[in-house]
Amino acid sequence: MKEKKFKFKDKWFKVILPTPRIIEEADEEEVKVFSDGLRPKDLGGKGLLTQEQMEKILRDNKIWGDDEQRALDDVRVKIAELLDKLEKEKGSKKFEKIYTKIKEYRDKEQALLSKYDYYFSRTVDARARNARLMYLVASCIKNEDGSKVWNNFDDFKQEEDFDFVGEATRQAMSFFLNLDVDILTYPEDRLFQERQKENKKSASPTKS
Repeated sequence: MKEKKFKFKDKWFKVILPTPRIIEEADEEEVKVFSDGLRPKDLGGKGLLTQEQMEKILRDNKIWGDDEQRALDDVRVKIAELLDKLEKEKGSKKFEKIYTKIKEYRDKEQALLSKYDYYFSRTVDARARNARLMYLVASCIKNEDGSKVWNNFDDFKQEEDFDFVGEATRQAMSFFLNLDVDILTYPEDRLFQERQKENKKSASPTKS
């Protein structure tokens, strides 16, 4: 499959597979952002830290170290255990209670991740990787008729509809990785949606 259609706000778009040329240009964008970010400010760059440098600073200042990473790992273990229970209890009354508990742990996970991402998303490594992904999205999202949504990458970077950019990115990633879009959502939410559909189905009057 060389393309996939998706709908956003009553309008159809499509994702195409990146050509070798697009991949090469995306790689060049990644290198460009990395080089510019790493270059010192007095030489016209941004003077950003690498992930390794950031890790050292955060450890030295006790902002993010083994304790924080251990806490994040523990939360994720508990979420995994509860997800296993949620799957088994999809048809029982215990489902809602387990689902609520998972969401409480998700809040703890996000609190830790937001602290992590606040620093690491500012590293030159993260910005370069993101630039590559955004270049692929800008180049591979088309209107339904195959015309460009954005004339070039600069136009894409000026896009003000962040909801559309988010959905376009989600659709592109799922297509590139050959994954169902729903896989990119939390598994407990997928199970919740499945349960709702089954409940509606069972509640529907049967035809005699």
